[in-house]
Amino acid sequence: MDNIKDKHKTTTVCVDTTVRDFIAGEAERQGLSLRQMIFHIAESYKQQLEDSPAMKKGNDRIVAYMRRQEENYLAPTLNSVQMIDSRLKVLIEVLKDTD
Repeated sequence: MDNIKDKHKTTTVCVDTTVRDFIAGEAERQGLSLRQMIFHIAESYKQQLEDSPAMKKGNDRIVAYMRRQEENYLAPTLNSVQMIDSRLKVLIEVLKDTD
């Protein structure tokens, strides 16, 4: 964590001076550099997104949509293909018997 600058490309972020002062104050209070503080803020935000009920609800919606698609399209298609496959096998057997 101490050598972030050496390992990663860095950039400048523009924020209001009040936000900068708040972040600088928090960094000083915790004994971190501004770069480390921003890193911790970003990691905390990512963790919050992963744990949030809204995010889980969004994921649940995606899964529910996928299940509906499976029920409406994929399962009937699979059943049709399996039925056609079994009919083709029967027809192949009939054709073999006629030779």
